[in-house]
Amino acid sequence: MKILLILGTLAMIATGYFAWTNFEELKETRIEKDRLNSEIERLLGDIDSLDAEIRNEFTTLTAVEGDRDETRVNLRDAERRLAGAVAQAEALEDSLRTEEAKIARYEQELERLPPGLTIDNVRERLEEMRTTLAARTAEIENLDGEITTIEEGVERNQRSLDGYVARQAERRRAFDLNSTEGLITAINRDWGFAVVNLGENSGVSPDTTFVVKRGTQSLGKLTVMSIEPGSTVTNINYDTIPDNVELQPGDRVILENLNR
Repeated sequence: MKILLILGTLAMIATGYFAWTNFEELKETRIEKDRLNSEIERLLGDIDSLDAEIRNEFTTLTAVEGDRDETRVNLRDAERRLAGAVAQAEALEDSLRTEEAKIARYEQELERLPPGLTIDNVRERLEEMRTTLAARTAEIENLDGEITTIEEGVERNQRSLDGYVARQAERRRAFDLNSTEGLITAINRDWGFAVVNLGENSGVSPDTTFVVKRGTQSLGKLTVMSIEPGSTVTNINYDTIPDNVELQPGDRVILENLNR
């Protein structure tokens, strides 16, 4: 009987122990459940907060993407404007180099300016130069007039000189003709003509008259019948020849009419 009581007691104790143990476990389980619920609620709150943040970030991202597209457009426009500005800068650099070259050339020109001529007094010096140039121009015009007068006088003198030279040449030619002397090379007394060794090449003309001389004595005259380049056939003018004189081959002949 005692054994059953003891066993019953032990069973109750065991049942109580197990009940207490289960109660504690249940309590801890509930506490853990409450903690987990709280954690879940916190996590859900965090999720909601994160969702709101994500939505805000998405909205911001959408706006940023719009800004990015606009920025890209602005960037491309800026790049185009930059390229245009670079091109303008290069053109300006070319213009600058051109202007610098001009300045260098002008400086070289300025170095060759007459002594005393500067940028400050260039206007005054130019006026002086214009005045001097006008005076020199007037002098040159006067000199041109004088030169024209002198040239006209020289031309007149040249014409006179040319005429004088022509006259002297004519006189020299006439003198040469007057000093020309030839010989009778053949005589035909039956036909009354004589041949002399002077012809057209010696200046003999149809109106030439020859005087026949032997030593210093004049023997008679010959008139031209026909002229060849190197000889002339002449007619013996017997009226001019003394009765006791006969012309002979070898007698000298000269021109009767003296040319002046």
